[in-house]
Amino acid sequence: MNWIYSTYEFGEDMGLMVLVNKEDNTLIGHPGLVPQLIDGNEEIEIGY
Repeated sequence: MNWIYSTYEFGEDMGLMVLVNKEDNTLIGHPGLVPQLIDGNEEIEIGY
């Protein structure tokens, strides 16, 4: 949880968000843009 919360420090468009089914409002996942450090380079990963 601490790692997920730390991704929000990169901006309001970063981090995992709640994905909701519009038909019945059920929670179905958590996708988002997640900053990663890969081989010393900052990259943006699509997480789910």
